[in-house]
Amino acid sequence: MSLARRWLNKLGRWGRRAPKAPPPVPVRNAVAAALGPGALLALNVGARWGDGGAWWRIAPLVTIVGFEPDQVECDRLNALCADSARERYLPLALGAAVQDAELHVTFDPACSSLYPPIEALADRYPALQQIRRVETRTVRLTPLDDWWQSEGRPSVDFVKLDTQGSELDILRGGQTMLVDCAGCEIEVEFSPIYHGQPLFTDVDTFMRERGFVLWRLHELTHYPECWPRPREQGRLIWSSAVYLRDYRSLGTTDKERRQRLVLAALLEALDDHEAAKNCLAGASQGPATTTAADAPPGEHASSRS
Repeated sequence: MSLARRWLNKLGRWGRRAPKAPPPVPVRNAVAAALGPGALLALNVGARWGDGGAWWRIAPLVTIVGFEPDQVECDRLNALCADSARERYLPLALGAAVQDAELHVTFDPACSSLYPPIEALADRYPALQQIRRVETRTVRLTPLDDWWQSEGRPSVDFVKLDTQGSELDILRGGQTMLVDCAGCEIEVEFSPIYHGQPLFTDVDTFMRERGFVLWRLHELTHYPECWPRPREQGRLIWSSAVYLRDYRSLGTTDKERRQRLVLAALLEALDDHEAAKNCLAGASQGPATTTAADAPPGEHASSRS
């Protein structure tokens, strides 16, 4: 065989190599196929501006119900999503119990709170100028559990809360609803911005006592005493804390299998792809055995719920 023929044969074999495998189907699409489009119900509590680019807006899986007590802003958000059957906003102020409360409206309406702002912070930290109070309004508070009951007790899969200090009060008013919830994103403060507000340690204790695990802290935000300065300089003030159920603690009931599917989609949206893959694979299996090595420091595996 001539040298040219041998090279042509080699080129032919190389050309017949097996094609690359197609890319895997995104977890969100697999979950949507299993549960149906729009099957994951997410609550957006403190919905001003709409959170259009939020990581938890997992198309085509999510249906969103938002809560925004400012009627004008609520109407604006509903107008923006008028063509969508999977997004709506309600002009409700949420709290731990049914009662009237004072809403402290600030220079930036997004900083308004049921807790009075510590306005002296605006003198120390230029970035907090927006918390200066301009007026107060009386609002009627509704517990999340009351809204949930009125809606026919739907399965709420995810809750995002950003209400300037009242997040823990709202969680306390939704404890029954939270039992089947797979995850939450909660704005938390490490130093108070409002008088009397709960801090991160209070929120973290509440969530852990209800079976959630702190998965991630987004947007660790520091405020310097002069401006401008890089965002990472200055005093640590707030962050967004993501809490999820630990998929390895879930069993094989229909409710727990559904939670595994929802968690897989949430984990993929957080770019935690290995955990998402393992979670999805476990949706058709029983609970994993938890060893002492898996338990957090100071917690024995046998004591975990």
